[in-house]
Amino acid sequence: MANSLEDCRSALLAGPLSPDTGLHRIAASGIAGSCAGAVAAAFLPRGSFVSGSIMLGIIAAASQAGINTIDNSSPTPALSSRFKQKLLGLIPMKSLTDDEYAHLLQDKLLKLEAEISILDDQIATLRAASKQQAQGQTGRSKNATS
Repeated sequence: MANSLEDCRSALLAGPLSPDTGLHRIAASGIAGSCAGAVAAAFLPRGSFVSGSIMLGIIAAASQAGINTIDNSSPTPALSSRFKQKLLGLIPMKSLTDDEYAHLLQDKLLKLEAEISILDDQIATLRAASKQQAQGQTGRSKNATS
């Protein structure tokens, strides 16, 4: 009993470099996909709970099997890096250095300060127009009462 608990504990605490087999990953992905399918199917009409669970479980397991196949194959490094570069080109995120991030924040701050100054100018113009309009109405009411 204690040995099986240790095995379970070590399997749960194992990191990405643990000596697990591809079958473990496929099974875990299939179970996770089934759970996701069950949750997704809960929001769909009746009768789709089991089919959604099975379908997403199969898709997740098949995807993991494909990923395992790609990981275990040893393509040439040039092909691998070209493929990775094309794949990274599709992802709309980029890793930034601290200097690039600081420059990006400075640009955004400069744009905000410019927009604030434009809005301040517009507010001053509107206040001046409001004062002129108020003075014009006050002058007309004095002329009307005289």
